[in-house]
Amino acid sequence: MNFGKGINPYAPGSPLYDLIMRRKVADDWTSQLAFMEEYDQTYGIFDHDLNGDNDPLAIIGMHPAEDVITGGRIQLLMNELMACRIPEITNTPLIELMNYPRHYLDGLLKEGRKARKKEDEVVDQITAETRATRDAGTKPQ
Repeated sequence: MNFGKGINPYAPGSPLYDLIMRRKVADDWTSQLAFMEEYDQTYGIFDHDLNGDNDPLAIIGMHPAEDVITGGRIQLLMNELMACRIPEITNTPLIELMNYPRHYLDGLLKEGRKARKKEDEVVDQITAETRATRDAGTKPQ
C-alpha cells in the first residue's frame, strides 16, 4: 500500500486482498475496518502502513475532500451564489436555488459574474474620479 495512492486489491497479504480475493473474513467488523483503512490510505487521511495503530484518532480523521460543510463543493457554490447576489436578484431563497439543476445554476452564475464585473468597474471609476478631485482640491460634480 502507498499513502495517498490508489487501492491495490491484488497486493497479496493486504487485508483488502484477503477480503476481496480470498473472501477470508473473520466477521463484518473486520471487513468494515479493512475498507476504512484502505479508504484512509488512498485519500491520504492517515498512513496506516507508517503509523500502524499508534494513532487512536485515525479512525475519525477527515480528509479535506470529505469536509462538505466548510470547504466542500456545496459550500463553494453557496458562497459564489451569495457573492453574485443571485438570491437577491432572483428573489429566490438560497436553499431553493441549491435544489436547481446544475446547468441552471451555472447559467445564473455566469450572468451574475458579468453583472458583478460591471458593478466593480463602475465602483472603480467612481473611486478614481473621487480620488482625482480630492487630490486636485476641487469638489466632485
